[in-house]
Amino acid sequence: MSAVMRMSFVLMQEDIPALFNDLQRFPKGTRRINRLRILAYAGLMAMDAQSRHPESERLLSAATPNVAAGDLLGDASLEFFGPPL
Repeated sequence: MSAVMRMSFVLMQEDIPALFNDLQRFPKGTRRINRLRILAYAGLMAMDAQSRHPESERLLSAATPNVAAGDLLGDASLEFFGPPL
């Protein structure tokens, strides 16, 4: 027999407006729950892929500045997008 998880929660528009508005498009019931399931799974997969990225610790580090001098990624983005205004 497979494991089952049942959840009940209240989502207010002030909590996460983008999620609230996205889920509100669907009528109550199966469609709304399936959309929430898809969004949760996609977020989980994105987090997993991000954590396996070779530079994930450096990119996610709060101590690392956004663009460090001599940073290859920062230099590449400046080359592509140009200097900030």
